[in-house]
Amino acid sequence: MMAMPKKILVAYDGSPQSKTALGWAMLLGGGASAEMDVIKVFEAMDQRNTKLDHDFFAKVSQRYTELKEEDRQMLEDVLFYCKEAGKPRVRADLLTGNVASTLLDYARQREVDLIVTGTKGHGALAEMLVGSVTNSLVSLSKIPVLAVKERKAPGRLREIVVAFDGSPCAEAALQRALDIAGEARAEVSVVKVADPMNFMMVYQLPGADGGLPLGVQKKLDELEKGERAVLQKAMDIGTRRGVAVKTKLLAGGNFADSLIREAEESQADMIVAGTLGHSRLGGLLLGSVTRNLISLAPMPVLVVKQ
Repeated sequence: MMAMPKKILVAYDGSPQSKTALGWAMLLGGGASAEMDVIKVFEAMDQRNTKLDHDFFAKVSQRYTELKEEDRQMLEDVLFYCKEAGKPRVRADLLTGNVASTLLDYARQREVDLIVTGTKGHGALAEMLVGSVTNSLVSLSKIPVLAVKERKAPGRLREIVVAFDGSPCAEAALQRALDIAGEARAEVSVVKVADPMNFMMVYQLPGADGGLPLGVQKKLDELEKGERAVLQKAMDIGTRRGVAVKTKLLAGGNFADSLIREAEESQADMIVAGTLGHSRLGGLLLGSVTRNLISLAPMPVLVVKQ
């Protein structure tokens, strides 16, 4: 049965990106039906500008209390905003500890279906969040993670682009996209980016100089047929789920750039990708393609594991 996520964790810090992430969580929550946990992890404050005098510890204690109170008030504001927006099933909590591990522990305990996070914050890790908190969430979480930048949630989802290579992780990503699209009545576009190295290797075959001998052309045709068979597999999955799936085969040296360009041209609302593939770059996908998608895509990227 197709369904939106029923329990969503929103990593919140009051930054514009986290506010946008909250909007996406509300959209994917499917009206008032989903539970939303908005979590702020209290970070250690910066003491570099605190003067080292006889009142140092008193000043640190006072500032610590002030910052915690500011965070609590911020979460109260979130609860009020969600209630006014017709989202009554929202809870907010202020936790302490390492940001990523605290969020992941909470997600496991609460058995959430989806983690939504902004890709930048305004704390001490603001400039490194893609490489630290968000990267840690994506790397370590078994739960799908939606990484959001500045693009605000639309009134409704219209199109989702799925990166697909036929691997189990890609199938898991497609299934999750179909879950969302089925209930939102959004279109699903499955994109396969052909590895140009596979085609270039054909030209290394004996006798390939000075033209395309029959054997070389046959091999090229076989490679293209194999690529299109992967896309047909995606279409078959969509048919079984009752969702029409469009497919497109792209050729490009940079997988992430090709996917982002296609998503922008089709005006897609979000990209869905698995964390592993079975190409020669499969073992590096989290560190390259998926990370580049999160870093460079203007639209949210939903990362799904198998």
